[in-house]
Amino acid sequence: MSNTKFTICKANQTQRDHIWKRSLIKNKHAREKAITYVAVDENNSIAGWIVAIERDVPPPITGKCWYIAELFVHPEHRRNRVATALFTGMKRQAELSNIIYVWGHARPSLEASMFWLNQGVTMHPYGTMEENINKPLYYGNYFHIFSYCIRRKALCGDSCCIHTKPIAKDEIADLINKNAQDESKKTYLLSKVDELLGFAAIGENNATKGVIFAFPHCMKAPLDSMYWVTYIYVDPQFRHQGIGRSLVWRLYQYAQERDVMLLANFATEDHIGFWYELGFDIYFRGKNTQGIELAAAMIRVK
Repeated sequence: MSNTKFTICKANQTQRDHIWKRSLIKNKHAREKAITYVAVDENNSIAGWIVAIERDVPPPITGKCWYIAELFVHPEHRRNRVATALFTGMKRQAELSNIIYVWGHARPSLEASMFWLNQGVTMHPYGTMEENINKPLYYGNYFHIFSYCIRRKALCGDSCCIHTKPIAKDEIADLINKNAQDESKKTYLLSKVDELLGFAAIGENNATKGVIFAFPHCMKAPLDSMYWVTYIYVDPQFRHQGIGRSLVWRLYQYAQERDVMLLANFATEDHIGFWYELGFDIYFRGKNTQGIELAAAMIRVK
């Protein structure tokens, strides 16, 4: 794992000692378990490092993920693609180690955000925006979360012939009332009627087999882009026929035409497998107050 100036290799004990003297990672257990790679120059001096912490992936997806806890490049070596080489080397090792996905937090600065986007990850904003506009690099208690599935599956339309059509504005409220799975979700979607767009899968006699809705969110500064949050429902009698995939694919194509950055779905553990199989990047956010595992599924559109 090397480029013209630097070699990327797993850190030896001497190199790890060097890193821990300068690292922001202070937890002893995390340091002992850390997967650490370094970039060394021709003089064997450390130009930068990347540190990952291995974690279990919750059900229904089984396996391991790596949390990117730290990525550092010495100031004199920046803008020489050292960080890119480190992340590329880490991804390669993750694939060899059968890791499901890698993820982490990106500081909300333009430099950090563009770096991670250029690595091909999917990311979305998380947290609260700083009201003081004179703080251009920190923006309060928020950051961009990024995720990258190591063996991504390509999103595509289903092979069977499924007819989809745009949902008219005057149809949205009625379809929400018919298809939303619980009252809280129904109330939330009805509050977004003016922003919603969507598609329906249509069967014989113009019967609706499934629907997908989306509404826009801002990626937040410093990224001047939008992403769409999705909601999908397929009638139980028509499930496992590729309808859900076809609806997602239709929305994805439409998002491409609208210059949307990504699609996102904030799923529970019962549904995350569906999004994972479609090729979405995922990360698990932890359990809510009811003990239900929550996850975010995201896919880059541009």
